[in-house]
Amino acid sequence: MKVFFGTIICTLIISLVLACNEHKTIEVGLHSSHVKTHDSLLIVRQLNLSKKNLLKNYSLSISQAIEASKMAEKLGIPELQYQSYTEVIRGAMFAGLYDVGALYMNKYLDLAELENNEKMIGRATANLGLLHMFLGDLNQADSLFNKGLTLVQHYAKEHHEEVS
Repeated sequence: MKVFFGTIICTLIISLVLACNEHKTIEVGLHSSHVKTHDSLLIVRQLNLSKKNLLKNYSLSISQAIEASKMAEKLGIPELQYQSYTEVIRGAMFAGLYDVGALYMNKYLDLAELENNEKMIGRATANLGLLHMFLGDLNQADSLFNKGLTLVQHYAKEHHEEVS
């Protein structure tokens, strides 16, 4: 029941945000935002399936997350792109597919840099540091992790948030 209401609320919020961001007439904006809302819900559904399958079937989970990431890229909603990249990374790391994890960590970082989002750049950089730790490149791991942590701490201080 909570998921149902959460989906409805998410749909309404996404519709409102997209309609406002498009700077079109209400009629055209509503049609366009309806399509984006529908596609956004498909992405969220695909991500939920990926999460559900993560510990059961790595391959299925990763392929579902990759499909969600392709749809999110096409739709161009950064929040959904970040979420889908995160699910691909999570699945790849669980499966030991570090090259896939690195590819999607770099996609995450590229998006964060494109948006000039210091918080997300910090997260991506710190996560790349952790990846290098798994790969045994401890100098690179230490450098990237500390750089990422510094960025996140700076962001948190400026925005009065706690680092998590």
